[in-house]
Amino acid sequence: SLALWPITTYFFIQAIQKNHWTDWAFMGLFAGINILNKYVCGVLFLCFILYLIGTKKGRQRLCSFSPYLAGIICFITILPHLLWLVETKFFVVDYFLGRGESGVYKPINHLIFPLKFLINQIAFLLPVILSYFLIFKKKETDGKNKEAGQLLFCVGTLPLIITVCVSAVLGTKLRTMWGFPLLYLMPLTLFYFFPRTLDIKAEKRTIKVAFIFLILFALAYLGQIAFNKNKNFQTNPTQLVQVLNQKWQNVFPDRPLKYVGGHTWWTSMMYVYNPETQNILYHMLPHTSRWFNMDNIKENGLMVFSENEAEFQAWQKEYPALSGPYLYQHKTHNWFKKEGLKNMYYGFIKE
Repeated sequence: SLALWPITTYFFIQAIQKNHWTDWAFMGLFAGINILNKYVCGVLFLCFILYLIGTKKGRQRLCSFSPYLAGIICFITILPHLLWLVETKFFVVDYFLGRGESGVYKPINHLIFPLKFLINQIAFLLPVILSYFLIFKKKETDGKNKEAGQLLFCVGTLPLIITVCVSAVLGTKLRTMWGFPLLYLMPLTLFYFFPRTLDIKAEKRTIKVAFIFLILFALAYLGQIAFNKNKNFQTNPTQLVQVLNQKWQNVFPDRPLKYVGGHTWWTSMMYVYNPETQNILYHMLPHTSRWFNMDNIKENGLMVFSENEAEFQAWQKEYPALSGPYLYQHKTHNWFKKEGLKNMYYGFIKE
């Protein structure tokens, strides 16, 4: 996304300025690839549409065929994925919303969640903004191009505004990292709306400040790891895999643990750290794991993991042969050797 977001915007700006069909075609292609890379690119595409509808130059471009060509190419690019989403009953969307799940609904969420998301984005941008205004001197200009300002606002600032509004309307919790692509063009927006003078001394100061911030970011990241309260990150995966393998061997002494199913974190851990594990049935949903052959369960069995008992019992209704749930509490510890317990529910399908 670090390259796709800017290159999609570049071809859109080129298409608006020159109205060449090739620029529109490339814009549609990269917009489609960008959506396949991150769904949040749909916000950028929405900003393109708003610019075309809401500005004089945009409406002029809509009078030609080229913008519609871009839409057709984008649609063709993402069509296989759209068909897959329909076939899998939009499982990925459910997963996306689940990662932002905040528990019990509260009306105050419509205010707290977007405000928290916006503050986090501003905090992420703050070093750039402070450096820009403190290092570079103000530059006097004769005036600004209105059309250029509208275009930069739509691609540089509007995506963040729309995302915050969506969170406010739906009361949805957004993860901070989901907003990072929205900020890619913010520095360019700063250069336009707040022009500054560039010189060699300022460039040298910028390099020094950049190194300072890089060191601070590294220290902050280490601190975040050290004080992270998420017990998933405080788990020793090698030890856990050994314990789970032993539990499997107690039930299937003559079979290696080839297939696992259930919760994404635990199944992925088994796949990475257990050399015998060959395939995963994510969330126990065959239609979302097209690479998984259900007939393999009959021959080799399946070990299932969940973080809560209710979810496990729901799977048992779909898979009557699923035993358990058995509770296993494994030990966790952070950098300061503070120990805790993490619950895991597991079971087996023997045939």
